[in-house]
Amino acid sequence: KFIEKRNALTYGRLYVDGAPANFQYVKAAFGGDIPLKAFEVQFSDNEFGCSPSADAAGRILVVVRGKCTYLQKAKAAEESGSTALVVVNDNNGDLFQLPAGHDLTNEEREALPSIPVVLVQQIALGALKEIENFDAFAKMMLIPHDCNDDGCQSVHPVDMGFLSQFDSSGGHIFVSGPGGELKADFLASSFGITIPDEALLTMAKPIDACSDLVDAEFLKDQAVLVQRGGCQFYEKIIRVQKAGARLVVMVDNLNPSVLDRVGATTDQLSDLYLPVLMVTKEKGEAITTVVADKEEEGVSASMTISKNRQVGVQWEEVRNFP
Repeated sequence: KFIEKRNALTYGRLYVDGAPANFQYVKAAFGGDIPLKAFEVQFSDNEFGCSPSADAAGRILVVVRGKCTYLQKAKAAEESGSTALVVVNDNNGDLFQLPAGHDLTNEEREALPSIPVVLVQQIALGALKEIENFDAFAKMMLIPHDCNDDGCQSVHPVDMGFLSQFDSSGGHIFVSGPGGELKADFLASSFGITIPDEALLTMAKPIDACSDLVDAEFLKDQAVLVQRGGCQFYEKIIRVQKAGARLVVMVDNLNPSVLDRVGATTDQLSDLYLPVLMVTKEKGEAITTVVADKEEEGVSASMTISKNRQVGVQWEEVRNFP
């Protein structure tokens, strides 16, 4: 019952384990059923996927729309041994069902690729390209959704379990200080690649990241502490991204009582891939003191991250409380 309904759905969302971002997809008019399993993800070594890609066997392959037909892309992915093909749209237009082509012969129809093929929004491109660079073993799940006037939801119990497991919308960070570990709740941004389990935490200079960063070369692969305010989120994150950082921890010094989730406009989303963890003013100031003291000693502060869906739910309840 569940699997039949699931296989009949053409709309869904793409999720990556540990990443706050997820993306809409529409299933192609050809290809097999969406697998009821998560797989590692591979961005094609030839961007448009018009020929087979190395190291894609057993993985979900990501390619960009264009340069060749959808059918050619699917056949190349199948030849690569991929479990599914994700085609990223090359513009901000609406999603649609990818066709196999016009006037196919019976022989051509019988030879259609058997792997599932989906089209996702262009805004997914930045994140999907960067995932391998930061987390080579990240797993992706394509989850069909049933939509009506009340919204969209998954229909299979296995999918529901993956959604709960993959959720990284909130959690806790722990920063080692002189008096023990500092613990802070966080809300993750609506965008971003996988959130790591641990990182070294370094302060942005200037701390609001509203102008060119000083000693930016020392931020590579680090978590970077940034203060909210002074300029748009987008400006701050782009500067930290260019420095090669791994994630942003943002101190919400403008709102002491609730936590905001950092968002971005549709035009900005395709440029952003670093996850941003927002912490409260009180906790952020305590963390800033620890990081500053560590930097005076010539070292970075150590931070561990624990993802916990319930933290995000609780802060959303606080925000929506009348």
